[in-house]
Amino acid sequence: RGFMANGVPAEKGRLIGRAVAIVDELRVSLDPARGGELARNLEALYDYIGRQLMRANAENRPDLLDEVSTLLQEIRTAWIAIPLEARSARAAGK
Repeated sequence: RGFMANGVPAEKGRLIGRAVAIVDELRVSLDPARGGELARNLEALYDYIGRQLMRANAENRPDLLDEVSTLLQEIRTAWIAIPLEARSARAAGK
């Protein structure tokens, strides 16, 4: 956001590219066979977030960065609400 506001396109692009890569890793780590509808919904949401990041970069739109930040914060809040034991068991495939 700062590089966008200050007209530093190379750094803006580099950091948004890193964010896209992180979101893509989240997307490809999903297991639709085990995660069902939730995994499919998250996959679609991660795809949307990635596209919005690319659009924010191309169009120099900080409002899109804000939207993406809000969406990711909501996902994070939901993840934290799941008890640690349930997250650990799910990750172990139990």
